[in-house]
Amino acid sequence: MVLGFSQGACLATEFALRHASRIGGVVAFSGGAIGPAGTTWYESGHFDGTPVFFGCSDVDSHVPASRVIESAELCARMGASVTTRIYPGMGLGAWATAMPRAQAEAPAHMR
Repeated sequence: MVLGFSQGACLATEFALRHASRIGGVVAFSGGAIGPAGTTWYESGHFDGTPVFFGCSDVDSHVPASRVIESAELCARMGASVTTRIYPGMGLGAWATAMPRAQAEAPAHMR
């Protein structure tokens, strides 16, 4: 499993995308695929049902929810079983208090 928060979530997502195959899971809190708006990612490999969880705030000042959604769609196209949660009004620093909520919403086999 690869997991990350903020920049770590971006790196975890990028690593998983570049090495797409069946793994235990990918968890990205406030992060997603790396690249400027309009990036076209090379879709090589297949996740073969790997569970992937993306969680982000709708007001995150560093990672727009649109990038998280775009990353989730990319992973789904590559065969991942994706869960995406956009949390209203939760800024980047609120993850410490939101972690139990995110854990409860993640697929059972990822807890």
